[in-house]
This record gives sequence, C-alpha cells and structure tokens, in this order.
Amino acid sequence: MNRQPLFTLVLFSIIILGGFYHFAAQDSPKSPMEDAFLEMGQKSNWSVAAEPRVFEKIDLLEFDKDIFDYLTEYEVERVFRGSFYTAKDSLLLLVSLFKLPSQIEAFGFYSIDKTPSLNFMEIGYQSFLLRKKLVSWYSSYVLYTEITDTLPDREKYLKDFAQEFIRLLPKKKKNTPILDCLPEKQRVKFSEKFYMRHWLDQEFFRNIYYADYYTSAGYSRIFIIDNLNTETADSNFWKYRNYMKLYSAVVSDTLQIQTDYFAVNDPLWGLTIMAKKNKIIYGVIDYHDKKWAEERLSELLNELKKRNIVKSG
Repeated sequence: MNRQPLFTLVLFSIIILGGFYHFAAQDSPKSPMEDAFLEMGQKSNWSVAAEPRVFEKIDLLEFDKDIFDYLTEYEVERVFRGSFYTAKDSLLLLVSLFKLPSQIEAFGFYSIDKTPSLNFMEIGYQSFLLRKKLVSWYSSYVLYTEITDTLPDREKYLKDFAQEFIRLLPKKKKNTPILDCLPEKQRVKFSEKFYMRHWLDQEFFRNIYYADYYTSAGYSRIFIIDNLNTETADSNFWKYRNYMKLYSAVVSDTLQIQTDYFAVNDPLWGLTIMAKKNKIIYGVIDYHDKKWAEERLSELLNELKKRNIVKSG
C-alpha cells in the first residue's frame, strides 16, 4: 500500500501549523533544548518538519490538559514540541522534550506510565516502549518520541532517533543517591518510582521513593521518604503513628530495627513498618515475613549511611 499521499498531507499540515510558532527569545543565546532540536535537523537523516513550539510554565495546560496535574506536580519548567520527518522512508516523528528541575523529578515524571511488564531499553539512563511512543529519561530531561505510522519496525526508528537526540543533550552522570539506596535483593526490576507528594493517603508526605519486592509469600513495597530536615521527619512520623493508632491494630512484636519504628496491621496496606532516622522516614508495606522485612530495612539503612544521607550510629 502506498503511504506517500497520506504522509505528504500530514507533513504539509504540520509545516503550515508550525509556521505560526517561533522559538522564544530568538535574540538570546540558545538553550540546550533548542540546540538539540536544531542540530538533530542538521546532522542526522531527519529533517525538522516545523519549528518546535515552546511551552513555558504558564502554558502547560495548553500543552496537554490530560497530564497537566503531572506537569505541575513534577514542576516541569519547559516543554519543546516539534516534529521530524525523513523523506527517504516517508516517516514522521512527533517529539516532546521536557525539562525538569532535577534528575529525580525527571525520573518521577518519566515513571508515570512505567510498569515492569513494558519493553525497556538502555537509551539515555532508561527508556521504555509504550505502544507507538518511546519514553526516555536522561539527566533532568524526559523525551517522548512517537511515530505516526504502524510499521512493524517502528521500534527501530524510535530507538535510533532517541539515541541520536539524547547524545545532543548536555552530558551528565546519573545522580539519584536516595533512589539508589532501595535494596536490590528480590526487587522487581523496573518497579522503582518517585512521587513528589501523597503517600499512604497522607498529603503531608513528600518526596517518596519506592520499589516492589517479590518473595514466595507475595509482593511487598519498600519506601523511603526524604523530609529534607529532621524536624519535619519527626513531625510526620509521629503524626502518622497517631493517625494509625485510631484506625489500625498496633503490632506488638519486637522487631530488629536499628532506629525508631512502629508497626501496624493496616486494613488497606497490610502489615506495615515505618521507621525514622534523621530526615529520612523509611519502611515496608504489606510484608509477609518479619525476618525478611528486618533484613531489607537493615540493608536500606546501611546504604543511607554509606552515602551520608543519614548519620552513622
């Protein structure tokens, strides 16, 4: 089947629409995001179909109202949306590049649709394929690359484009120290996530890192909450404990936990341990084996100490 007429029509429409938009602050030095778009169109097999549209913070609702809550939660600073085409293969790619304040916020935004069952790739720090879209995380950027065609080899086009595009972004080493403290043993691969706010039905919890774990007894979830300072950690820890005493049974078993902790049998979350060290609250949800929970939390605490996130002793 000849796809050329449809491709030409779509491309023509995008170019016409794109003509109404221009880069912001053209007289000022170009941003790394703008540089990447321009270089991609000059140094690759792909051509820019239309100048990217720039969405600043005040424009994010206009970018995509369906994900506006996520855009604001993870404090997306800027979005470039554009399109590239290759006349050789009559293909069109839709591209969105998001700039976030930090690597961990970029990871959180990247992980919105991430599930362990998806097809993951080593592009940037990490990428996954979601239907016709490749989602990539690199430094404080998230890249969406979407193909408009249903070619059987579309995955190759998406991978090749994303790899080449990410190479044009400023080089940065991965730096997510708290995320990297989640224990590796029995962790479900690619289950790690980061929430900016809301945990265990409480709005006062912020900066939550977690991953899922599997044992023969079932799944559990280990979490870390960065409260930024000890005073906030103390307040949130006791606030949640007092809340749970009203609605859950306190577990009286003595646990081998090296810091302040409490354990409850929550009707929604199951057996839950919450512990605290300096600015960090950590714990496990729905654990099935006391010894297993103690071992994983001990490993987690040791990693936090090793990276000087909490004090030793």
